[in-house]
Amino acid sequence: MKRSFFLLLVAVINLAVCTSGNAQTLNVSQNQLVFNPEGGILTFTISSNISWTAVKDQTWFTISPVSGYGNGTIQVQITTTTSTYRSGTITVMGSGITQTIVVIQNGTNCNNDNCNTFPAGKLPFGSVVGTFMGVTAYSNANNYCCSNQTLNTGGLSGIKWQCVEYARRFLYNIYGLLLPSVTYAKDFVTTSNLPSGFTRYVADSNYKFASTVQIQVGDALVADYGLAGHIGIIREISGSTVRVIQQNFANNASDGNYTCSKTVNADGTFTLSFSTSYKVKAIIKATQTTPTPVPQFPLSGTTTIPVNFGWIAASGAETRIQVSTSNSGWTAENGFTSSNTCNSTIVVNKNAGTNSGFTWSTVQQDVCFVPQPGTTYYWTARSYTVAGGTSPYSAVKTFTTASSSTVTTPTAVNASDGIYSDRVSITYSGTSGNYFRVYRNTANNTSTATALGSWQTSTTYDDYTAVAGTTYFYWVRAASNNSGGNISNYSTPNTGYRATVPTAPANDNPCSATTIVAGSGCSYTTGTTVGATNTTNPAAPTSCPFYGKDVWFKVQVPSTGIVTIRTNAGSLNDLVMAIYYGSCSALQGIVCEDDNTNGNNSTMPVITITGYAPGTWLHIRAWGYGGATGTFSICALNYSIASLTSNETTVKPEQEASQLNIFPNPSDGNLTLQYILATPSVVQVDIFDVNGKLVFSVPEEQAYAGSFTQNMDLSGLPDGTFWLKAKIKERVFTEKILLIRP
Repeated sequence: MKRSFFLLLVAVINLAVCTSGNAQTLNVSQNQLVFNPEGGILTFTISSNISWTAVKDQTWFTISPVSGYGNGTIQVQITTTTSTYRSGTITVMGSGITQTIVVIQNGTNCNNDNCNTFPAGKLPFGSVVGTFMGVTAYSNANNYCCSNQTLNTGGLSGIKWQCVEYARRFLYNIYGLLLPSVTYAKDFVTTSNLPSGFTRYVADSNYKFASTVQIQVGDALVADYGLAGHIGIIREISGSTVRVIQQNFANNASDGNYTCSKTVNADGTFTLSFSTSYKVKAIIKATQTTPTPVPQFPLSGTTTIPVNFGWIAASGAETRIQVSTSNSGWTAENGFTSSNTCNSTIVVNKNAGTNSGFTWSTVQQDVCFVPQPGTTYYWTARSYTVAGGTSPYSAVKTFTTASSSTVTTPTAVNASDGIYSDRVSITYSGTSGNYFRVYRNTANNTSTATALGSWQTSTTYDDYTAVAGTTYFYWVRAASNNSGGNISNYSTPNTGYRATVPTAPANDNPCSATTIVAGSGCSYTTGTTVGATNTTNPAAPTSCPFYGKDVWFKVQVPSTGIVTIRTNAGSLNDLVMAIYYGSCSALQGIVCEDDNTNGNNSTMPVITITGYAPGTWLHIRAWGYGGATGTFSICALNYSIASLTSNETTVKPEQEASQLNIFPNPSDGNLTLQYILATPSVVQVDIFDVNGKLVFSVPEEQAYAGSFTQNMDLSGLPDGTFWLKAKIKERVFTEKILLIRP
């Protein structure tokens, strides 16, 4: 604004002193009065229920009245000043209550003493308040700061950050036209040296503009109020609302998009105003000229290849872009050259049509060279419209292309096929130093593929957004930097999918355990740990490695008082098993077994339990070693069948084991069992197939001490592997036999 502001209302201060009666109050309507250099009269009101007096600390203004009771109005009068900014105070007092009002008078001369002060609601000096068409406006901190700092834009644009400075800078940058130098903004209403290219419309004495005057975006609005007046630039018109961008009016963000009012009268005339006091007296238009395009990118620094240029141009304007390897010879009229073709220096001189951007990557019409890595370039642009002709070229912008890096198309792309239930994992190979990005589609089509994540140097990527059960095509591309410069072709695709999370088995917890029955032969029940969750009650056993994903079975101790739990491999061939007793919600551990053979040399456990009363329920917990999941089978026997490597409930002494002989083994069906007995014993021999089924039995018989021999005719059994169990007195021995016939 102008370097002045007529009246600033800040706050109502309300203080009260409590007495034994009603509260005594003394309030003032404002705590700051601001005068122009011309001076004048301003007032403030007092709201009170007590007697009060008013005193001042300066002689250059007067106050009246100086005392009173209850409510009142005080008049402040100031004479004209020809000096710089000055201030004083008025103190209103009564019954211990004090109110202070600051009186400010702006000076006629520029003063930067106050530029570091910004009242509440204002922004510090130099803060950005807004940008329009690439031209930025700044805060002046307060309305009485005059920085004495100047800005040169094609000639002196003015003092930072006065309203005149922004208007001159904007009109020059956009239209290539510079308003004349003036003392105050209001001088634009009357100055006689308005340059060619501008048209001025002045309102009548009632601030009415003729109905034939048309306002448009980019026009300058000038108010002549006070010492300095004000000027702003129209940025938007919507019905009766006109928004401007300006400097030194509100000195906050609202200056970037400030709302003015427009009133249309019955006769078609209209008025414009920034505020009640600041009515628009003049409209200044750049004669119908095509605005200069405003560069948007690249503006500085390093950019990647291909180079993307962007600008803001007038609607329907055609824009020509020039790119040069040299910054010399530029003019607003011709840019780097008056020619419309490119050459070894002007590497791009292209009419981009009505587009708002251009991508430079190939040689084409008026493009002589492709962009080179690690090279500094300079660019400028101008626009053309039929109505406005050709604009000046924009100010030169510079950029440097990124250094070259050998980019090769990635290879060996591999996407996981249902290995993970939460993701698809993609691996690939590429050149060290390259950046990589993964692309995905449900069809083998790169044109509609979706880029995943950002550019990275890692050669692995986990796609957590994949939908379970959906098969995707994956590609990988390489680039020279994390912005995708010098991007490679798509790799060969590879498909992958995320596994569907299986439903937990019905026997996932102890209280839903599957029942199996202990019998004289194995009646296998199929089990699976696929989809099983981790049981937390009971806690994991400590005597075996626990990996979770466990399932449960239960068996009732038979009348024999002995139960043997056997397992066979399915897709899961390494199982761990634990046995518990008690209620399903309060189980107690008995034993746990891992890596034990069951007669077919697998790592599937066998456990025999004795010592529990018939009818007792035992719970069986089973899980895969190492967290593996899969299928298996399980059965229960009503007797003990030992494993060669297990510790049975009764174990033969080592010195007796050497006296047990079974021969011949392998056998053609005629088998002899020979044992030297230390004492008379009852001997029983049973033979089981590899599934634990009893296939041959020799009735118990009493044997005397000494050498014991038992001949067995196994001709009724087929060729294969069997297990012989000999129970001699209280000891049980197990031996593998092989039947092979010629």
